[in-house]
Amino acid sequence: MPTPTTNAVDQNFDDWPMLEAALERNSIEDVAGWLAGAAEARRLAVFTHLVGYVRRNREQPSWWHPRKPAVLALAGLGCAPDARRATAAVFAHGAWRDGTYALAPEVAIAVLRERAVTWLPELAAGVAAGLDARPWDEWRLADALVREAGLPVPAEPSFAIGWWRHVHRGEEPHLALAADPHRPVLLPLVLQHEQFGEELARGSARIEDTLRRLAAADPAAAAVVRSGCRVRLLLGGSPGAVRPFTRLHDAIPAEAGDLAAGLTDYLSLLHSAHSTVVGLAQRALCAADEAGLLELDTLRDITVTMLARDEKKLRQAQQVWLRAAARRRPAHRAELLALLDPPAIATEPPQPAPAPQSAALQRLTTIAELAEEVAALLHGDLTPVTLERVMAGLVTVAATDRPAAARTLGPVVARRRDWLNPGWDMDQTLIWCALAVMGGSPGLADEAKPVVADVHRRMQAGGPLAPLHPHGNLTPTWLLQHRLAELSVHGPVTPVPVLLATPTEVNGHLDPAELAARLARYEQAGHEPWPADLAQALLRLPRAADPATATAAGRLRSPAGIALAQRLRDGHPDPVTTRLVQAPGLWGTGPAARGVVSLTPPADAGPIERRLFTLTPPQRVGHQPAGDPATWVAMLPSHREVVAAWSLPNIAAGADSGAGGGVRLLLPMLAEISGPIGPAVTLAVAYALAAGHAVSRAAAVDALIGFDAALDRAAVGREFGWLGAAGLVKVKRAAATLNDAARAGAVAGVWELCRAALPELLRAESPQPGVADVVEVACRCAVSLGVRGSIAMVDGTAARGGSSRVVVEARKLAAALAR
Repeated sequence: MPTPTTNAVDQNFDDWPMLEAALERNSIEDVAGWLAGAAEARRLAVFTHLVGYVRRNREQPSWWHPRKPAVLALAGLGCAPDARRATAAVFAHGAWRDGTYALAPEVAIAVLRERAVTWLPELAAGVAAGLDARPWDEWRLADALVREAGLPVPAEPSFAIGWWRHVHRGEEPHLALAADPHRPVLLPLVLQHEQFGEELARGSARIEDTLRRLAAADPAAAAVVRSGCRVRLLLGGSPGAVRPFTRLHDAIPAEAGDLAAGLTDYLSLLHSAHSTVVGLAQRALCAADEAGLLELDTLRDITVTMLARDEKKLRQAQQVWLRAAARRRPAHRAELLALLDPPAIATEPPQPAPAPQSAALQRLTTIAELAEEVAALLHGDLTPVTLERVMAGLVTVAATDRPAAARTLGPVVARRRDWLNPGWDMDQTLIWCALAVMGGSPGLADEAKPVVADVHRRMQAGGPLAPLHPHGNLTPTWLLQHRLAELSVHGPVTPVPVLLATPTEVNGHLDPAELAARLARYEQAGHEPWPADLAQALLRLPRAADPATATAAGRLRSPAGIALAQRLRDGHPDPVTTRLVQAPGLWGTGPAARGVVSLTPPADAGPIERRLFTLTPPQRVGHQPAGDPATWVAMLPSHREVVAAWSLPNIAAGADSGAGGGVRLLLPMLAEISGPIGPAVTLAVAYALAAGHAVSRAAAVDALIGFDAALDRAAVGREFGWLGAAGLVKVKRAAATLNDAARAGAVAGVWELCRAALPELLRAESPQPGVADVVEVACRCAVSLGVRGSIAMVDGTAARGGSSRVVVEARKLAAALAR
């Protein structure tokens, strides 16, 4: 950007046409040149013309030039008579822009210095405070104004989130954060900002990595992050809103001082509505107890609270904690153990918990409820529960009173026009179009028309299998995209009384009786189902249905009703899953091999199921398909093997190359749904044992406890043995995971897994690091269960000479099995 130079300008020349021409050219240089040659009186004189120019040109095509916001801001700063109107000029345009077209701070500061305004501190404070209300980021300008005015760092949430985005854009943001003088003031504000929660939900892996590396270098920063997470979790919210903060909290190791400072928060979080948050608090309080920070009365109260909960996993963890606490307090051992119920103190170790019952999906019944969910959705809560409630509400609530819906929903939808961007994010674009068409004003619907028309053309050309984006969508998410498109395309033209596919349970299942009732309504009113909606509804049926429901479905006469009756009679078709091993990547990067699974659809699969049940992985390790596993689980709640197959490359990448953070909570979800378990789920659990992220390994512990007897722990052990022996995963990580699972009560499952893994892990002359830890965990489990017998490879290792730790632990295990 060239430095403005003073031009010789005739003082009698009409000034405004000259400045207006510079604005029309969208030239920063020309606006700066005009300002440099104008006295203060001339600048003030043209300001009223500038205000009128802004009002007149909002609807003109030239208004949307990418440099228009910057030239308007510079002209306003150079001509405004006071801080209030100068601040308004900075935000006069209203369109999103990135740093490429934002006003360069040095140019703005040069103009203000030349004017020598007395209201610079007020201007700086106004711009800093105004950032949050805008969809763009002018933080660099605000920061420059604050520094120029000599103000302290503004303790404003809006300034803080702008600072975070600026610092986090770099290649090594943790280093920038560590050195930034703003951090002590702004980082706590960032953690509480609503938009930080949205960003964390959308792209948590990079943010978690940044803050984890910062915390590793600075214990004070670690305490700030964990404290911020606690405060956010205390506020509550939907599962999608709290889940990212539980992951971030668990990714930051706690020091004793932080545990002591957070005791009150953790005790309050034990009463959270979310079991994941309760588990987080329980783990933190257990660590605090191990550090000697809990009073005996507090431990008693926690134990009474936790043993009364419904979740078996939490009760088992409390039992393990209480026994350890009793050993640390010999004088109170009998008193503490008396808190356990008789079955809990029996010598038989607890068995893996059955899959919990899924909660019912609550429907929306009023415009106000729908508006609240739409606001949550547009602020980043893209969880299946929220999205399904909103989609259903658009059909059953908004459609009943379109004017009221437009008045209530329209302003909420209008604020997120940046979602209308099919070249960047088709999912968000289709969500916005559905909201604009079904719940927005006529003006918003007109804005969505070009995208809706293009989607309609593609659907007409290719039917329910057509890609709705020029680049297509190769993952199961394409079915969700078609359902969203049906809202925009069919909703206004061929409305339906209710969406068929809206689940009745939060895990995605749809009660067959409810679907039969919905189809009966369709038949009575003469409605035709939307194709993707019907296909999704059939995919959400559970594996079993009562005979009365099957009889009721048999009375339906429409093609959709006949399809339901046939599905209830014949059951779900299942693909054939085949285990494959990929070769190294083309450029020699990544793991030496990777276990994946192919899917082959059955002969009786319909066209949509055939598409979902077809997966042919490449021969070499490569790109992993992107997608939200929670969405896939909700789409296919009776096909967990299919979900695992599509997700497996990402799960594997989380263990063998440190990527794949987006599937961290998939395994517990798979434990809650149904369907056959084959090589895909088995490999997924084996890889997750050695995942690079602690949260992923905790999910593996939950899965080992939550899966029912359908999961073959021995098969998981054999896969883990292959992965570990080949050096494809870090065995030491898996050993820690297995130890945590055994401590949480899955002793029998861990023993079965270790017994199957040890022959392969011990086969090598020089076993991988961590194998001794696996043998140690196996020995503790064997002693606890009283197992007898022998394992040939363990006996062979124990018979070797030397005193390596692997040999020593093998001797201990062999002796335990021989008792």
